[in-house]
Amino acid sequence: MFRNLVRWFSQSYYVMFEGSATMPSLRKSFGTRLRSIRRARDLSQEHFAEVLGVSVDFLSLIERGINSPSFDTLEQIATRLRVPVKDLFDFPQKRPSK
Repeated sequence: MFRNLVRWFSQSYYVMFEGSATMPSLRKSFGTRLRSIRRARDLSQEHFAEVLGVSVDFLSLIERGINSPSFDTLEQIATRLRVPVKDLFDFPQKRPSK
């Protein structure tokens, strides 16, 4: 499952930002997406970190794009947020400038 997700994401990510001088990092995009889903569910960092079994500092590092979760943590995040793993990588597309 993860191999297909990585393959899909790599292709989508490349197409989405091809030729862009401001291509965001995968970690940063993932962290921003995670934060938006967590906030939409009205979960504090403290509560969500406790539910995941990670430190608030580690969750903060993930959300700021400084660190990345392991596959096990990624599965826990998706399970606790009740979303498919692929939805965590569904980044908003930027419209090309005219």
